[in-house]
Amino acid sequence: MNKMMLPAIAAVGAVLGGFAVWGYDRQGGGVERAQVEAIVHDYMLAHPEILPEAMEKLRDRESGKTVAANRDAIVTPFGSAWAGNPKGDVTLVEYFDYNCGYCRASLPMIAKLIAADPKVRVVFRELPILSAESRVAARASLAAAQQGKFAAFHDALYAGGQVSDATIAAQRRRPGSTSIRQASPRPPMPRSARTWRPRPSSA
Repeated sequence: MNKMMLPAIAAVGAVLGGFAVWGYDRQGGGVERAQVEAIVHDYMLAHPEILPEAMEKLRDRESGKTVAANRDAIVTPFGSAWAGNPKGDVTLVEYFDYNCGYCRASLPMIAKLIAADPKVRVVFRELPILSAESRVAARASLAAAQQGKFAAFHDALYAGGQVSDATIAAQRRRPGSTSIRQASPRPPMPRSARTWRPRPSSA
């Protein structure tokens, strides 16, 4: 069964149940099931927008449960992969890929947020899904975080434009702040990144 059908089925079940109770109450218990089903059928055909809304609410609820169950693992930074106030009362978690243009564009907005709110903490989490180079960059970034050099490496790699093996190696060798050695054992990767494999080229 298509995974997207499960929320839809749950939503339909909730609507059916709600209308059944409503119909029963309205008719003093004398309404028949067929009548309720006909009312629900007609209403859903007339208002199909309620299904996406119900599915979205269900997804939000399930996502909230997942985040709550894994909160410590999500908001606890790896090494120095954080910015702002280490004891901030608000934590923003950014998942990023070094080959993501939107992630690069968010850098000044993140900096502005930190400058505007002295009580915010930003935690950076690797999510290398766009290319094989993204995975190499994520490994190097985690090694930098493990050695307390995340911020300098992170900003410099983004500033270098499109990420490649050459730009990653250049940042590792950069004198001073970002001279990064590969940590041993290798820093852990997010589960999604560990299971991702680049698709073969169709050319």
